[in-house]
Amino acid sequence: MTHIRTGALLGAALLPLTALAADPALKTDVQQFSYAVGTQVVQNIVRQGVEVDAEAFRLAVEDVVAGREPRLTPEEMTTALEKQANAAQARAQERGVKALEAGRAYLEANKGKEGVTVLPSGIQ
Repeated sequence: MTHIRTGALLGAALLPLTALAADPALKTDVQQFSYAVGTQVVQNIVRQGVEVDAEAFRLAVEDVVAGREPRLTPEEMTTALEKQANAAQARAQERGVKALEAGRAYLEANKGKEGVTVLPSGIQ
């Protein structure tokens, strides 16, 4: 009985390694192009600070490539995209406010330093 449990645990532990071994080698031009495009698309999304659900993204790619109907209605997709755009705009606005505050704090601290001249317009 102990051997069966040990074997089951060992099999479960090695399962991720077999999944890695099953990964395609990306040898053909189409495989390499497809991987490169996928990498660029996701990097661009992540660079914008957007959270990506890899499983949902994979499902979308598989559905489109297979010619299946999307799992979301056009209205649901529009709503999801609008929510993300609004959240991104709010994040950008917040970063802008913080940058403005930091700039004002710097100018305030800098104007009292030796050798700094402040013009009537506020330029230092």
